[in-house]
Amino acid sequence: MRYDIVRQKRRYEMLDKGSKNEVLNLIDFFGRYQLRNDGKIYKQYIYYDTDNLDLYKSGIALFRTIINGKHTLTMTLERLYNEGLQPYSKKHNELHLDARDSIFDYPEFLRNSFKNMWDGFLNIDPDYLLKKLSLTYTIETTSHEYKLINGTGLKATLSFDSDKYIDHRTNRKANSLFLTVYQHSREDTNDEYENLLSKIERYCKSLTHINKTKVDLARAKTKLIVKEEKKEKKKKGLFE
Repeated sequence: MRYDIVRQKRRYEMLDKGSKNEVLNLIDFFGRYQLRNDGKIYKQYIYYDTDNLDLYKSGIALFRTIINGKHTLTMTLERLYNEGLQPYSKKHNELHLDARDSIFDYPEFLRNSFKNMWDGFLNIDPDYLLKKLSLTYTIETTSHEYKLINGTGLKATLSFDSDKYIDHRTNRKANSLFLTVYQHSREDTNDEYENLLSKIERYCKSLTHINKTKVDLARAKTKLIVKEEKKEKKKKGLFE
């Protein structure tokens, strides 16, 4: 059984390949939790934006997800969606696609979603956005999930993610390891959820808490470093 409701989540970057065993051994050490290995899930997130990153600058994410062969097109207020507790609010529009469909086969969904994101005060023409949209990032994720429960009603998922980022504009690639801890149970288990997180943060020193979204991480991980930027400019004759 998979838990459908995500009430809260917190993400950590794993700085060591041994971080996964460190966390699982910690859970076993405290003995208050039951873990079930749910195996691996393969996911793809394909992001679209304009060359000027109009959507990203507005806090909006447009992406296609592919999970177990199921294709979904999503437009959401990305920063609010990742931090909020209502993932299916009016600021989250979804459409199921056939594997062979292009997102541009659904212009009305895109137009209406653009308008919905800006609450009717859209300062950019939806048709302009449609013409300017192109691939920006692909994130390929292998998630190893563990379901966790305890005797007081807490239900959570520990998702150990191996992410591969591809920047389609520069063809740069990068890899990262993350742990995301999801809470699925009622609000009266919030203290138990926070207790779990405090143990992880106290005893697992190879983890770093991060607030970035997946597309933020893709941008950061594939960005050209300063030395490489200078080399590129030198090749183009911008530096003597």
